[in-house]
Formats: sequence, C-alpha cells, structure tokens
Amino acid sequence: MTSIVARQAIGARVWLALLVGLVVFLTGDLLARGLGRVAPHRIAYRSSGVLGLAIRLGGWANDLVFENEEVNGTEDEVEEEEAADEQERELIDSVLEFSETLVREVMTPRPDMVTISVTDTIEDLIALATEEGFSRIPVMADSDVVGLVIVKDLLPMFVDDNRPNTVAEVMRPVDFVPETKLASTLLAEMQAGKVHQMIVVDEYGDITGLITIEDLLEELVG
Repeated sequence: MTSIVARQAIGARVWLALLVGLVVFLTGDLLARGLGRVAPHRIAYRSSGVLGLAIRLGGWANDLVFENEEVNGTEDEVEEEEAADEQERELIDSVLEFSETLVREVMTPRPDMVTISVTDTIEDLIALATEEGFSRIPVMADSDVVGLVIVKDLLPMFVDDNRPNTVAEVMRPVDFVPETKLASTLLAEMQAGKVHQMIVVDEYGDITGLITIEDLLEELVG
C-alpha cells in the first residue's frame, strides 16, 4: 500500500513539473517572441518580472522531481546496508551458538536412522539406496552397527564381473563418536580425516544416532 501511494505521489509531482514547464515555455518563448515584435523594449521591461517568476518555477519543478529520486536512492542504499548488517549478525550468532553445540543436538536419532542388515543381499542394498536416496548406509548385526556401505563401491565390482552377493562383502569399517563431543571439534576432525559419516554412542557405548558432515555444516550456517 505504501509503495502504491509513493508511486502516485511521484507521478503527481512529475505531471506538476511538466505543467510548470509548459507555462514557462509559453510565457518565456512563444508569448515573449510574439509581443516582442510589436514593442520590444517596453514588453521586455514589463515582462521581466513574469519571466523571472517563470524561471524560478522551472527551477522549483526540477528540484521537486530530482529531489525525490535522490531520496529514493538513499533509502534503497540504507535498506541494503541494513540487510547486510543483519546477515552478518546472524552469521556471528550462528558461529557462537555452534561453538557450544554438542553432537547429540545435531545427530539423526537412532529411530530415524536408515540401516541395512549385514546378511542382506546386494539387491536389497540397491533397492534401499534407491528408495531412500542415501549413498552411505550403516550396516547392522542384531542391535550393533558393524560397518558402513558406500554405494559407489559397487560400481567397479559390476564392471569386473566380480559381483558380490551380500552386504558383508562390500561394507567398510565405521567410525564412532561420543554424543557429548562438541560439534565444532567433530567438524574439524571429520574435515581433516575426510570422514563423511559417524555413528554416535552414549557413555555406555550404546548407539544413539548418526552424524554426517552435512549435518554439522548445516547447523553451522543455519
């Protein structure tokens, strides 16, 4: 609503400026030249006041239009600076908050984890990866995580016609992390070790969840 009113006000000022310009043109050009042919000296003397007023009106109309443009430009610059300052404050707040965040606050809880059994077939693995859209899946044996499968590891096996039959044949070792570790510390360790996923455990060694480097980065940047 405010922008509509502002545009209407600008339009009114522009039309007013055009009207004043027309008056200046008629007074200062056409009328002056027409009368000047009849009595140039007398007309010039008597019309000097009118012409002076017309010139002042023209200057006022010019200031009226361009002053509004300058104000609008200044307001836009102020809004952009305020938006940039707000983003900077949010980023700083996010970094400070992340420095105190624990792994258990960021992890995917165990009930929400997508896993596969160590005895499942490669067909089961491909179907699960396709359905869930994950490229890394923890491998379970009873209630314990015993490994990790990475879907891309299957590609060379199919090319060489050395096709595995079960998940146990393609799983990798898995890393564990205590749920009380600082998220910022874990992020640095995962980046240094090029680790993408870890299993989270409590003080008794029981599995409580799963953490990925993407989870940590998302928490950091908000």
